[in-house]
Amino acid sequence: MGDDEKLKTLWDERLITHTMLKFGHSLDIGDWAAHASCFTDPVNINFTKFTGFDEVRVGAALWARFAELILSTAPRHHMLSNFKITVDGDRAYAKVDMISSLWTATELGRATNRQYGWYDVWFVRQENEWKISRLKHDVKGVDGNAATLENHDPEFTAIAQEVFSPANTGAAKAYLNQIGGS
Repeated sequence: MGDDEKLKTLWDERLITHTMLKFGHSLDIGDWAAHASCFTDPVNINFTKFTGFDEVRVGAALWARFAELILSTAPRHHMLSNFKITVDGDRAYAKVDMISSLWTATELGRATNRQYGWYDVWFVRQENEWKISRLKHDVKGVDGNAATLENHDPEFTAIAQEVFSPANTGAAKAYLNQIGGS
């Protein structure tokens, strides 16, 4: 590999890392437009271990709205580390370790929930930017109170039903068949 190719690979890895940091930071500060801008439109989302639902293919704005509604009840902080990135032309894959912390006030103090695991992330280059085309959230451990994420708002219920609809599950499977992914 020549110096020019090494420099290009390092730059691509830096841009991919930047996209993931923007992804986490936008969740933490509630910048939902910035969060949606991290994704292709549509995007495949696999949060099966977190939600119990199969992988879906949804619009970026719909996914950002779902994230906003589920996270709006709790302050949060995402830590991302150990980026392992492989670039292949205009496609890339990264495994990124994560710790996600959420907390809410209760009558008896603070309830916390911490998730440990990683993201498997597939990227495509679009107009000189790296966008997340598929995101898999893999939780290996949870510490604390899962009730910190409870949301009984009717709008949240409606958005969740739309996101995890059979049509979006079917679209995700069709996309994976098209790209030869699993």
